[in-house]
Amino acid sequence: MSKPIRNFLALLASLAFTTTVYAQPSADVRVSNHASPDAVVAFDSFSYLMTVSNAGPDQAQGVELVSNLPTTVSTDSFTTDQGNCILSTHSINCAFGSIPAGGAVNVRVEVTSLFQGTIYSTATASAVTADPDMSNNEARATVQVVQSAADLPEHTISVMTEGATIILVVTLMLFGAFAVRRHGG
Repeated sequence: MSKPIRNFLALLASLAFTTTVYAQPSADVRVSNHASPDAVVAFDSFSYLMTVSNAGPDQAQGVELVSNLPTTVSTDSFTTDQGNCILSTHSINCAFGSIPAGGAVNVRVEVTSLFQGTIYSTATASAVTADPDMSNNEARATVQVVQSAADLPEHTISVMTEGATIILVVTLMLFGAFAVRRHGG
């Protein structure tokens, strides 16, 4: 090996190389979508509560929510904890900016049902920050709209007593009234 090559190799060996690797920030943005109550009489009001949260590990940047509301409701009002939301026909588009790791933003939408049937609302969250789990970025809420209070679903509670089972069928009615029927013996 020639002297210039040996000198060059010795020079390379004496240099300290530093490699810096920058990890891309990531934030697991999630959305939930709940209707309350989940069964109503036609022309009654109910609400959707959508929560966009950040499970981290980093701050989520450019977080947005799009909620597609059923065409069979009229929107009465909506509120958000952070950012801005715009109502257009049957969707709400929200821009929240940043959500820190462990943080959350709520959007509540008050609506009135117009027709009976099963209706759905879909909420989709996104962020500019890389999201390692996209499977939790969409959520759907279901509401059963019935014609009258008699059509609302019944909730059954079983009560065990000595030697017998008593089943109480509680039918929730409008305005806080309710009916109780006793079955069993």
